[in-house]
Amino acid sequence: MTVKEELHQLIDRLPEDRLEHARELLDELGGVQLDVDEVPLSQSELDSIARSLEDIKAGRTASFEQVKRENGL
Repeated sequence: MTVKEELHQLIDRLPEDRLEHARELLDELGGVQLDVDEVPLSQSELDSIARSLEDIKAGRTASFEQVKRENGL
């Protein structure tokens, strides 16, 4: 399964009340140009992603607005 397919599945599983947050995060990433084929992820980065996905599945998330407030943005 490709990363894009995995992301689609994650989005499909998000509760309706989290979709706007996901859209905002993805929109923020839209300006970043990443060439994922040039630099492979380290094991530490892969582990961090796995922990983050588990947090999302368990509902341990914060809204985009909450993160901005907590970081003085």
